[in-house]
Amino acid sequence: GFSQFRSNFWNTLYVLVFGISFWACGLMCAANCFYRSMPAHNFVTDASTAYVHLPAWHSWYMWRRFVHSPSCAELVARVMDDESQAKTVKRVCQVCGWIILAIQSVM
Repeated sequence: GFSQFRSNFWNTLYVLVFGISFWACGLMCAANCFYRSMPAHNFVTDASTAYVHLPAWHSWYMWRRFVHSPSCAELVARVMDDESQAKTVKRVCQVCGWIILAIQSVM
């Protein structure tokens, strides 16, 4: 949900498709509270799963605004100005990326 295209048309289409997909998922999770296809459902768990879409949407919206703001560009430019800091950031991102991938694979 963080891609940015040069064309306003493609940006709008991208955000629209992302939003529709996200809220379709949320609505399916909410519907799962009432329509249970398996006998192993718990209403509290299903309701929590549906609810988590609200803070997730808010987080996505706020982070997308920040990532595409001039403030973020300025922050990244200042951090990456120093070559040693740029190398450290690159290395930390690589290591953390592999750690997160491993954790997600295990889960």
